[in-house]
Amino acid sequence: MANNDIQNKLWSACNKMRQDPGTTGALQYIEQFSWLLFLKVYEEIENEYEAKAAFEGKTYIRNIDNEFRWSVWTGKDSYITGPDLLEFVQTKLFPYLKNLSGNRTKEIISEIFNNTQNRMEDGYLLREVVDVMAGVDFFGDEDSFAVSSIYEGLFSRMKASDIKPLAEFHTPRVIARFMTEMVAPKIGQTVYDPCNGPSGFLTEAYHFMRPQEKNTKDKEFLQKESFYGKELKSLPFILGTMNMMLNGIATPNIRKINTLSINLFNLTEKYDIILTNPPFSGTVRGIESNFPYPSAQTEILFLQHCLRSLKEGGKCAIIFPEGVLFKTDDQSYVNTKKELLQQFNLHHIVRLPNGSFAPYTGIPTNILFFDKTGPTKEIFYWEMPLPEGMKNFSKSKPIKSEYFEEAKRIWQTKELTEQSWIVPVEEIVKNNYNLDVKNPNKKAEFEHLPPEELIAKIEESEKTIHGLLAEIKDLIK
Repeated sequence: MANNDIQNKLWSACNKMRQDPGTTGALQYIEQFSWLLFLKVYEEIENEYEAKAAFEGKTYIRNIDNEFRWSVWTGKDSYITGPDLLEFVQTKLFPYLKNLSGNRTKEIISEIFNNTQNRMEDGYLLREVVDVMAGVDFFGDEDSFAVSSIYEGLFSRMKASDIKPLAEFHTPRVIARFMTEMVAPKIGQTVYDPCNGPSGFLTEAYHFMRPQEKNTKDKEFLQKESFYGKELKSLPFILGTMNMMLNGIATPNIRKINTLSINLFNLTEKYDIILTNPPFSGTVRGIESNFPYPSAQTEILFLQHCLRSLKEGGKCAIIFPEGVLFKTDDQSYVNTKKELLQQFNLHHIVRLPNGSFAPYTGIPTNILFFDKTGPTKEIFYWEMPLPEGMKNFSKSKPIKSEYFEEAKRIWQTKELTEQSWIVPVEEIVKNNYNLDVKNPNKKAEFEHLPPEELIAKIEESEKTIHGLLAEIKDLIK
């Protein structure tokens, strides 16, 4: 079955969920859909592990077994529906999953189900949803992890169906992929996202690094020791952990924790690569003492966290709204950017057009790329041009990967084009660490007319206005 057909079939299951009083909103049915999909696909993954072990003459011990396997409790042999199905899920399945222990994978599954719940209240509708999902074969083609693209495609549909609750989780895949390609993580390095959400950056990094596998040791490191994330909210934590496991990462190191509650003065966790998109315009209180430059604004606190979480020689790519760049009237912003330039090499800033995160936000955004390799000497700016005839990106005309081609081509050479320019760090310091440097090659959006022509145009406009007012007065009379 093709991916689009699978997505359509699963989307019909989501439509059934919306008929249930417990899953009428996007947040509810996404959570419901996610744990059902996880149990369905995870059994198929365990089937593969078991078959591989049998081929090698070994025994595979399942993490989810007996009556709690998807195929058993949803199967025709022990067909249950209505109130009986709800009772099984509530009093047997969830308690079993919440109490799993004995290895890291079981602990992760336990953590997932301790942070989620069965939202559906109609056991007959739940049965219909289960039947739809049971009829889908995710592993019917050669790509054993094609399910990841199916999952992400469905998640995109879900986000579009109810924008506001999910906007904060959204980073367009083409942007996450571009950032990953530019920092180019290698096997042996650790990759970290302090605002993990649904694990978009970590899964992109995994797919970038996976072709580098040369032996069992590489595979083991990639599976268990490469990827780390932190997430405060339950739903994105669930989505992120499941997404990584469905992508083939058996033991993702995702922690449900408030990243900003970590004291930076005794921080011990350091990483080689940081890829992240912190929440825009959030505010927090009561944690100021955790930071060298206290602030209530989450965006600048996350930048401080990333600076202190990067290993020597490490690389970071981080998305920020334009305000972080130009804000100079707040000392926490100034001091943070001062540390960034003095102790890190901020080598590239990519400026994205309006609507790059459409339809979730129209805030102008920038991607900062820096390494912990010494102070900044100069910053190479590249501004993505909008395609001809387009005023901004939108839901119907989204940002595409090909729009980054020039940036990739000139990344190393730092070639100067109409879209790129270089700014010495001294100029930034002189302007009180204002990083919001406009493209000097950009043509003015309007021409400044000579004074006599400008006066003539104003007089002409005034005559038109007076004429229109006279007509309106006549109509009133």
